[in-house]
Amino acid sequence: MTENRPERKKPDVLAMIKKAAADTTEVLSSHILAPVVPGSKVRVRINGLVHELIPDDRQFEGWAVLQATGVKSASIIAPASAAQVKAYFELLPRFQLIALMDRDNSWWGIPSQTSDSRMQIFGAVRIRLPQRLSSFETINTRFDGSSFWFEDVARRRNPVIARQLREALANEIFPEDLQVPGVVPQERCAYTMMFFAMHPELIDSHQPEPVPQADEVKVPQNESPGAPTFDYQEWWSSLLAVRLNRAVTHAGARLDTYWRDSQGVVTVRMVVDKDLHVVQVQSRDLSVISSGICLSGMDSTFDLASLVGVLRVHKDMNR
Repeated sequence: MTENRPERKKPDVLAMIKKAAADTTEVLSSHILAPVVPGSKVRVRINGLVHELIPDDRQFEGWAVLQATGVKSASIIAPASAAQVKAYFELLPRFQLIALMDRDNSWWGIPSQTSDSRMQIFGAVRIRLPQRLSSFETINTRFDGSSFWFEDVARRRNPVIARQLREALANEIFPEDLQVPGVVPQERCAYTMMFFAMHPELIDSHQPEPVPQADEVKVPQNESPGAPTFDYQEWWSSLLAVRLNRAVTHAGARLDTYWRDSQGVVTVRMVVDKDLHVVQVQSRDLSVISSGICLSGMDSTFDLASLVGVLRVHKDMNR
């Protein structure tokens, strides 16, 4: 029995060719407002198709009005006016970032808040076409689907906070000892990343094996696999390693390794007077969750450093 199937309509190749030719004509006849980065191409979307054009001035940097001179080339007519750039920005969603530093000839920043449901960014992103930035400033950017373009400095954020963070960094204040009134968690995160970028020697060289994470780390689309990026997981792990090591060695013990789960519980393995102990603490303040010995429900009254002394007393009492 033969099943009657409807004939699939064949694509109209001629119509497709005519449409492509019309799109090309539209590109060639249009003035284009676009950001230009030295050495890069200008991308223009017309009727759903993305066209890449190479500007004639390869050293120009900024916003420009261009005229296509071919299907793959364009000429810069004039710099764009502030009003033109503002109109362009109004078409794009705004994201606030905290500026980190100029690295590899590019400024980088992290989100000023992690609760933005429009996009999850774990790490630092490149800030395109920045103007007179300073570390720890909160800035407004516009996202076009692939890049974050600098708009302006967020005026509502107190500039004194960014200045005090820069002063603390210059004075090499350890992140745990940072005392800046009004600082928010994301600014502390930015400070921590900058501090350990300047002092990699303080990061414990004996890192534990990677811990499986419940949350997925997502890299923004604007970063190619080979581009240098920061990573929250790496930097917070580095900070935790230093905190654990300081707490344990301060009490005369030795940190062996540790594991952290997605709930902020850290399992610490340490050596106290040649004896191996495994305890659990909160990553937030290193308060003890489980000491591994009977403390009659008083575990949480101790932190990691004070627990070392308790373990010694417990050993002496059970000899």
